[in-house]
Amino acid sequence: MRPRFANMLFLCFLLLFSAEASAEPANDPAGHDPADRAAALTAILTERLSLTADQQTRIREISERHAARVDVAVANYKRPELKKQIKTLNADRDKAFQEVLTEEQFATYQQDKRAILKAMKAQVRGEDDAG
Repeated sequence: MRPRFANMLFLCFLLLFSAEASAEPANDPAGHDPADRAAALTAILTERLSLTADQQTRIREISERHAARVDVAVANYKRPELKKQIKTLNADRDKAFQEVLTEEQFATYQQDKRAILKAMKAQVRGEDDAG
């Protein structure tokens, strides 16, 4: 294996398995398409927050943009800078979500974010237990 590929593989492994121990679950850039991750998150949010059709479209666009940016960060940064970049990207995503969701929906999202993101990851991975 080339050193860069080996380093990227190791970083993805660390991100994947450190998600449970971090303050907010790490994203899953290890082999899942941003569109797949966005679709999964949109489906979970639609179910949990009763999103309208317009909200679904906007949340999916925000989520896909976020997932693609996370992939770029993973490709270009190493820890601890990567962790800072992902934290900033997550805050940007949440700010964009806040502009789309009602106050009540956003409060529910904030309260249940950890479970929502865990369910999204399970769905992307094809696991039955989505939270």
